[in-house]
Amino acid sequence: MSKKPQVPTNQLTIPYGNESGFIADLAQETRLRGAISQAIHQSRLSFAQVAEQISTRLGEKISEDMLYAITADSHKQHRPPAMWVMAVCMVTGNFLPMQVLCETCGGGRYLTKKEARLFELGQATLHRKEAEDRAEALATLAQQEK
Repeated sequence: MSKKPQVPTNQLTIPYGNESGFIADLAQETRLRGAISQAIHQSRLSFAQVAEQISTRLGEKISEDMLYAITADSHKQHRPPAMWVMAVCMVTGNFLPMQVLCETCGGGRYLTKKEARLFELGQATLHRKEAEDRAEALATLAQQEK
């Protein structure tokens, strides 16, 4: 039986799609950095504009250099904070970085508001169909008991 590695107490552990519960592997971290970079590039905003808007949303100074650092694979010591990831998504309108986080934290999926409503509608439709089938079965039983 292998001994689990010790995680520093000041380090957040993220399972990233496996059950080990330990710090993200390089491939997942690279994927997240790439998703953040892609979201920024596809937004047609500059890194400086995104940094300024993130700063405004979070109430803390985020520089263009800081944003470049969390998207550069060469800056492993600069991990993207979760609040920055959410802010990038909100500023760019691209939720790929959140999708990457959801997938790597246990296989989840990020849903837009529209997708969530459609999912709820599907669930409600399914429950209604199940209730109708159950009511029909009970009516049939009641008829047979007469």
